[in-house]
Amino acid sequence: MDGPRPITLTFGALPPGKARWLGYLPAFPASPIVGDALVLSTSNIEYVWDGLQWIAVSNSASGGGGKGDTGATGPTGPQGLPGTATATGGTGGTGSTGGTGGTGGTGGAGAAGGTGGTGGTGGTGGTGDVGATGPAGGTGGTGGTGGTGGVGATGPTGPDSSTRAVMLCDAFTPVLTGADVGEVPVPFASDGTTVLTWRVVRITLRVQTAGGAPVVVVEKSTASGAFSATTLGTLTMASGDYEVSATAVLGTIQSGNKLRFNVTTLATAQAWTIIVELTYP
Repeated sequence: MDGPRPITLTFGALPPGKARWLGYLPAFPASPIVGDALVLSTSNIEYVWDGLQWIAVSNSASGGGGKGDTGATGPTGPQGLPGTATATGGTGGTGSTGGTGGTGGTGGAGAAGGTGGTGGTGGTGGTGDVGATGPAGGTGGTGGTGGTGGVGATGPTGPDSSTRAVMLCDAFTPVLTGADVGEVPVPFASDGTTVLTWRVVRITLRVQTAGGAPVVVVEKSTASGAFSATTLGTLTMASGDYEVSATAVLGTIQSGNKLRFNVTTLATAQAWTIIVELTYP
C-alpha cells in the first residue's frame, strides 16, 4: 500500500538518503518541496525533486517492481453493546376544580336624566282688522340694472376653414422628362364628403443635391376619367439653387380633382420634393 517509505537516491544533485514519499501519482504535483519523491503511475519511474527539477532515480519504482496488489479487506469488528433504555415517567394527576366565586355587589344608582326639550311653539293668533290707508309714499329710486341674459343657442356649423399641403413627390429623382404617373386627389372637407373649392396659394420645388436648372410644371385635371392637364404654375430653378417657389395667380381647385407634376427640363439635381399648398375659403 502507498505510504512513507525509504528510497535510495541514485541520480541527480541530492545526496543519498530518505525523502518525503508522495506515493503513486498520475502527474507531477504543482508545488513540491526539496526531497519530495514519487512514482509516476503512467511510466512506473521514480522521481525526486531537487529544488529545480524532478530527477529520475530509477527506471521503475522500488528496483523495477510494479505496484503491489491491494490487500484483502479485513474482518468486520464486533458489534457494540446496546444502550440502556430509561423508563418513561408517569403522567401527572389532574388538579382539582377551583371553587365558585362569590356574587358581586349591586351597582350604584345611575345618574339623573338630562332636561327635556323645549315645548313646541304655540299656534299663530288670528289676523287683526285692516288698518286705515296711509298717505301715498314718495317715488321710489331707480331700480338696479337687470342681470345679463342667457347665452343664445349655438348657431349651425360653418364651412371648414383650413390649409392643406399636398405632396406630389418626396426625395424622388426623375430620370426622364415628361408627366409623372402619380396623380394625387385633392382633399375633401373634414367630413370626407363635402366638396370644397380650394385656393392654390403656393407651389414649391426642393432638391437635396443641386445640379443644373431643372424646370417642372404643376398640373391639375378636373376630369373624372383620364387626366386632362391644365397648368397651375411653372417652377424654374436657377442653376446651383436648392429651392424655388411660385405664389402668383395659381388659381383654384376642387375636392376630388387630380394633381401631378410634369418635368420639362431634367438637369442633374437629385432627390426632388414638390409641395402644393391649399387654403379654404
